[in-house]
Amino acid sequence: MALDKSVRSGIDIAGGGVAPRGSPGVRPVDDGPQLVPFRRGSSPVARALNAARRERGETLWMASEGTGLPVRYIAAFEADAAPLIFRSPSSAEPFLIEYARYLSVDMEALARSDMRSSATGRAPPTGIHWSARPPGKGGRTQGLTARRGFGGLRRRLSPMGTVLVFFGLVGIMGLSARIVWGALDDGSGARRSALAGAGAAKSGSELPGGGRRLFPGHLVVALYGSPLTHRLGRLGLGPPSFAGEVLRDQARAYAGIRPVLPALELVSTVAGRHPGPDGSYTNFLSEDKIDAYLAQARALRGLLIIDVQTGRRPFPEDLPRYERFLRQADVGLALDPEWRLGPGQVPGRRVGRVSAAEVNEVIDYLAGIVRRYDLPQKLLVIHQFTPFMIKDRQTLHAPPEVAVTFDIDGMGKPAAKIANYEDLAIGPKGSHHGIKLYYTRDVGLMAPWEILSLQPQPDLVIYQ
Repeated sequence: MALDKSVRSGIDIAGGGVAPRGSPGVRPVDDGPQLVPFRRGSSPVARALNAARRERGETLWMASEGTGLPVRYIAAFEADAAPLIFRSPSSAEPFLIEYARYLSVDMEALARSDMRSSATGRAPPTGIHWSARPPGKGGRTQGLTARRGFGGLRRRLSPMGTVLVFFGLVGIMGLSARIVWGALDDGSGARRSALAGAGAAKSGSELPGGGRRLFPGHLVVALYGSPLTHRLGRLGLGPPSFAGEVLRDQARAYAGIRPVLPALELVSTVAGRHPGPDGSYTNFLSEDKIDAYLAQARALRGLLIIDVQTGRRPFPEDLPRYERFLRQADVGLALDPEWRLGPGQVPGRRVGRVSAAEVNEVIDYLAGIVRRYDLPQKLLVIHQFTPFMIKDRQTLHAPPEVAVTFDIDGMGKPAAKIANYEDLAIGPKGSHHGIKLYYTRDVGLMAPWEILSLQPQPDLVIYQ
């Protein structure tokens, strides 16, 4: 984020996000030998954050390492200087929530006492300014409610006209079926095998519903979670059939703009707080369970997305485990860098990160599978809610075989989610973008028309 000279005079970016020594008006604070002095803020939230960090015995640099946030962000929150760093309170809020969660500061109590408004520079906006009109007369979604019936035609036909159209379509379908049936029937029972072979060829070369490219021809609407733990979302709250019902209902809300492709995002490698037999702090979903969710995805004519949280292991190490599924035309992959940790780190205690070089290995692996088995474009989802979770993000490549899609993650109010989406939904060239919504953790669940009003318009919408 670019800063002008006046901002740099107050917060030294090169020096780690705190005011330089000798700056006028700066009162030295004894915060350890590694910490450059800075002015502690006077607001309740600044004091609460500063006290919590000092109680943990951490310097600003140590807190930065533990959270994955830049030092200048942390210093700004503790110094009441967020307006010098962030464009708006909405863009600051996700990072403030992450820092408070790391320090175990009760954000609900902060909200009740209006502390959060001080930390982000002013009170959070009560209204949300959209780039598009609201639904209703003259709104963007008027066409959604008007498009119904056969092939999305507007319902302007009289009852008699509807009957005539219906019987006309039935006649055309019956004639086509007779032609195909006669062409395949050679009197020796080859009809059934020919039909089976045609279906196999289609499933091996096209996406569910047809076509070989995902975007921009489709909008993927996904449900996220894992049967290994209900904490990861609604997908894990019941059997696969329950997840299918929830997804079907949710996907219907997006019908009308472009073809909707439902997807079950199944967290199959789950990071946990226990090291496990291999010391990687991960647990694995059985292949039988994955098969069950794949069957459910196919019943919906949708995708299965295998999500991996690899803990201390690099992402490429998990790929051979799931290659049997990734060879299928309707199975994609998702990476969760939040849970990609280094040696000595434990899931849940800090936000993980991954290098672009490691992600590029995954991209090349998937592209090779697509070419080897003549598959349609493969979906790769990369979850991200801070700029620093993917090192050298702009060096990621996006070959035509892989639809590299960044899911702009993070929970909070709509204004904060929109600001974070606008900050992160940029590049690299050839990539796509999506957004995740939380049924219970978002403060005001965004409606489909609000999601489709975002710029750029998401190609992927995930519900957790």
